[in-house]
Amino acid sequence: MTDSEFKDWSEVVAEDLADPAFAALATEAEEDQEEWDREYHATLASLRRELGKTQAQVAVSMGTHQSQVSEIERREDILVSTARSFVAALGADLKLVAKLPDGRQIVIDLGEIAKVA
Repeated sequence: MTDSEFKDWSEVVAEDLADPAFAALATEAEEDQEEWDREYHATLASLRRELGKTQAQVAVSMGTHQSQVSEIERREDILVSTARSFVAALGADLKLVAKLPDGRQIVIDLGEIAKVA
């Protein structure tokens, strides 16, 4: 097979999307992904509310003050140890997912890291 026999990826996609059935499936998959993103890309505050906890309750579990919990929820950048403590105060475990270039996902159990450290 020569280089001239290969199609550019954008050509392949354009040809596939020209098929109405394929285009409908692609649109549905994109909408499903957007819905998943809305449902599962939660903030700490939305996670807390989802579990029916107040900032004061989380603060007691973390051994801190409500104002500190409020500050944690507003931060744009947070230490993994703080996120782990916050999530633990909600009765949950925090896991970190590494998405590799080849598409594989590796779950890093932060609870186990804390036990070793």
